Amino acid sequence: MGKINAQSCQAVILLLITLSLSSYISLSFIAIVLLIILWSLMCALEQLARPSTFIGNILALAVMFTLVIDVGFSDTVNLFVSMLLSAIALKQLIAIQPRHIKLIAVTQTFLIASIFLYQQNLMFTLISLLLLMLNLLALNLLADPAQSFWFRARLAAKTLVFSLPIALVCFLIIPKLPSFWALPGPTGATTGLNETVNPFDIAKLSRSSELVFRAKFNQNPPTTPFYWRAMIHEEYADQGWDILEHAERPEPFLDTIEQSSTAIKYEIIAEKSSIPWLYGLNYAQSSSDDMVNRYDGILARNKNLSQSIKYQASSEPTFWQNTRLSSYKKRLNTEIDTLDNPYSQQLAQALRTVAANDQAFFYSLMGYFAKQGFSYTLTPPPLRGLNTIDQFMQSSKKGFCGHYASSAAFIFRSAGIPARVVSGYLGGEKRLDTDYYNIYQYDAHAWAEVWLEGQGWTIFDATKVIAPDRLNGSLSQSESHRSEFLNNIEFGWLSLANYPMVNWLYNQVDYLDFVWTAWVLGYDNDTQQSFLADLFGNWSPLTIAMSVLAFIFLLLLCYYLLYRWQNRQIYRTALAKEFLQLQNWAKKNGSKIDCQDLFHSGATPLAQLNLLAELFPQKATLLQQFASLWSQVRYQSEHCTIQQQQDAKNLVAKIIKREK
Repeated sequence: MGKINAQSCQAVILLLITLSLSSYISLSFIAIVLLIILWSLMCALEQLARPSTFIGNILALAVMFTLVIDVGFSDTVNLFVSMLLSAIALKQLIAIQPRHIKLIAVTQTFLIASIFLYQQNLMFTLISLLLLMLNLLALNLLADPAQSFWFRARLAAKTLVFSLPIALVCFLIIPKLPSFWALPGPTGATTGLNETVNPFDIAKLSRSSELVFRAKFNQNPPTTPFYWRAMIHEEYADQGWDILEHAERPEPFLDTIEQSSTAIKYEIIAEKSSIPWLYGLNYAQSSSDDMVNRYDGILARNKNLSQSIKYQASSEPTFWQNTRLSSYKKRLNTEIDTLDNPYSQQLAQALRTVAANDQAFFYSLMGYFAKQGFSYTLTPPPLRGLNTIDQFMQSSKKGFCGHYASSAAFIFRSAGIPARVVSGYLGGEKRLDTDYYNIYQYDAHAWAEVWLEGQGWTIFDATKVIAPDRLNGSLSQSESHRSEFLNNIEFGWLSLANYPMVNWLYNQVDYLDFVWTAWVLGYDNDTQQSFLADLFGNWSPLTIAMSVLAFIFLLLLCYYLLYRWQNRQIYRTALAKEFLQLQNWAKKNGSKIDCQDLFHSGATPLAQLNLLAELFPQKATLLQQFASLWSQVRYQSEHCTIQQQQDAKNLVAKIIKREK
């Protein structure tokens, strides 16, 4: 029964690990592993028989085939984790020997640690700690099956708690080495945005409440609205706007922006992404590690797409006012296909004839959107075929931000005014009594940037006149679209946000997760070196690490020696330790009433041994032999010989050994 309990615990651990990794590994592979785990669990509970060698080989081949087809060899880290996961699942299915079960427990520790390759937030940290405690529980159940389940659970929890200070010291002190691998980016658009802007794709994001990034300003936040720029789209096509190759070129870091008195400085914690583009206000730049400053104030990361990233950024609202637009960029941002959307081109020419200059045209088009019955909706009607901009401008007039951005940029270009589409996020949800903003998928936004002489690139967003309350805060806080938003959003905490207790609990958990994530991601090499310099002075990181490890080793050694010394005080007299082992064995395996009467009766040790022989007749011969040895050592000899001590240990080992 002890082995079954340990194996049941291991099967539950592997089940939780598999579910934690299900978002990052092929679902078909995960499904096969889950079936194997459930089979192992039923075998551990003696509900099903273990498979034969032939069936086991068939399962192994099926897993290998799925690995090759679904995971492949290009994603080396995912392949390694998948191989480790499947190997443990198959081993659990056939393992019956204690040494095999111990090997599984050790290997599962590495698999639990692999979760941190994908996530480092508070929730996954707590899940990993729970899994480690269950793994220790499985080992405890296997080591001493006679002990109760709850005793072993408390022991596993104490072991984990005592190890946490050592883990914390190692995290703070041990030098951070660069990783020897890089995780591949997610195959899906985890951030929601794509490098091609399609109005309907952005509208779909309004249904997702997934967190995209958090922002914290170093000083008082600027006035709203917050336009978080992520990508610039300058190549027009009737079905969308694409990024051109030159948009990926790096730009030099400009100290003038960071040192400007008008610069906005802030900190971003961005979640994992399928694309490298990141988020910044206005013209943004960053000097943080693993960051690249790209075309026209766009930020990007250069690796670790599958991990959260923390960076500092500075934005300059007035940077473009002092620049000129080159002839190349002007030509690039006025290109359209003259055969597309003839109605919109005619509208552009009509507005152009009455506008005195580009700025007047800018306000004329804004007024047109305000007065011609256009509306803002999260569920726009489908537009199919060619000339979708004409369909929107002429008949539909109901759209999400992408519709207005795409139409406006096309109309500006038709009038010969440089314009482009920018995608990113609008606003942010500020937590009560906190100093940071959460930006979710439903805050995805697109708008146009128009070049006006003397002003530079200027935001044109028809949302200002169509749905002005959308500019303040998050989409979830827009009162005019509250009902439509709640009906459109996927099921999540927002569905329960009307319940004050649920909302309060979510805010507390979110704040704890923010503090944890900011601290873990913020403790980089520079922060660590500064901390170590304050603590140890001019010691080298290697010297500090070796000294700390030596201190931990000496501390554990002292604890071990103290434990042994205290135990030797208990067993000062000969065979006292062995006699106490027999008493503990009797308490675990005998009747509680009989044992209480026996050990609290005041009987002599010999009398107790004789009574134990009566209570455990199957062990009577061995107990009588121990009683005879006890009598020789304690009453007939002046000291206990080495041979007598060894004989006593052998007798006790045979007595407490479980019958199979």
